[in-house]
Amino acid sequence: GRMDDVAATLDRLLAELCARLEKTSKGARRLELVLYRVNGTTTGATIGTGRPVREVDHLKRLFAEKLSTLDVGFGVETITLAATATDPLFPVQGTLDGHGGMKENAAHLIDRLGNRLGAEDVIHLCPRASHIPERASQAVSALAQAPCPCGETADKPGRRPPRPLHLLPSPEPIQVVAPVPDDPPAMFRWRHH
Repeated sequence: GRMDDVAATLDRLLAELCARLEKTSKGARRLELVLYRVNGTTTGATIGTGRPVREVDHLKRLFAEKLSTLDVGFGVETITLAATATDPLFPVQGTLDGHGGMKENAAHLIDRLGNRLGAEDVIHLCPRASHIPERASQAVSALAQAPCPCGETADKPGRRPPRPLHLLPSPEPIQVVAPVPDDPPAMFRWRHH
C-alpha cells in the first residue's frame, strides 16, 4: 500500500521491459502501468514518447509525475506494465563524453511536456509556402508519428527560408525606379522618403 513499493516495482518492470525491447531492436512509444488493488478495482497511468525509447531513467522520470496522482487504496496485489505501442529502434553510436547531446535532451523535454500538458498541446511550427506571413507556418504536433510536411525530423532539421525582421500590419505601396524594367532597382520611395 506504499507508493515507495510501487515505485520500486515499476523500476524492476521497466528494467525487464527495456531489456526485452533491446533484444527485439524496438523502442516504446506508449506505456501503460496498471495497478490491481486488493478490493478488485484498478488504477493506472499511461505515458507516451515522441520517439521510440528504451532508456529506463527517462521512462522512470516520465512515470514519476503520474505516480504522485495514483491512489493505491488499501493496497495493491498485482502491477503490470505493457508497451502498447512500439517502433523499431536500432543501436546508434554514442558520443565520446557519454552524454546524449542536444538532440536527446530536446526529445526528453518534448516527452515530459507532452505527458504533462497533453500530446496535442506540444507543437512546433513547420514552414509552408505562402506569401501571407501569417500563413507561412503551420502548427504540427511535436509527438506526431507522421513526418512534418516540410520534411523536418528530429534527426534532420529542415532548411527554413529567411523571414523578415519586421512585418508591417498591412501592406504599404513602394515606388521603385530601375534603369531597365528587368534590372535590379536603383531607388525605392516609401512614405515620401
